Amino acid sequence: KLQENFTEKETLAGEIYYNQGFCDAVKLIVQSLAWEPVRR
Repeated sequence: KLQENFTEKETLAGEIYYNQGFCDAVKLIVQSLAWEPVRR
């Protein structure tokens, strides 16, 4: 039971980490697109 609980928390932490990374990537892409017209 303890092992199951640990695995569940580890999976949840992994999902949060992945979602945060994805969110950061999207922000970076949006910022790059927003800066494009300024450079021209």
